[in-house]
Amino acid sequence: MNCMKCGRETENEAVFCPDCLQIMEKYPVPGPSKLTSDNDQRRIRAISVAVLEQEALNGHTIMPRDLLVNKVNELILEPACHVTTDIMKAILGEEQNSERNAVKNPGARREFDMLLDIQETLKLLDF
Repeated sequence: MNCMKCGRETENEAVFCPDCLQIMEKYPVPGPSKLTSDNDQRRIRAISVAVLEQEALNGHTIMPRDLLVNKVNELILEPACHVTTDIMKAILGEEQNSERNAVKNPGARREFDMLLDIQETLKLLDF
């Protein structure tokens, strides 16, 4: 993996190289831009977009949310980013969808679920 700041090769799948980490420690990010936790929604969103972009380069056009969550959790990051489907839903602002629950036909419900998953993925990409 390459450093997200300078582009140099990093060790152990690290996001930043040691030189960039030293600079960032010396000049920390101030207030509102600083991440609030390891699972800051901006970090999860950025990591999710990176996973989706990589999968697009591999020829995939659609990725179910469960698979996206698994791919994010499989990444070796420091600090670690542990995401659940519920966390992803909260970040996307998805509330309990009464329309989804109203669809009774199993085949139609699967199609409806697929459309909602596509819509949610596009939200991740800010489309």
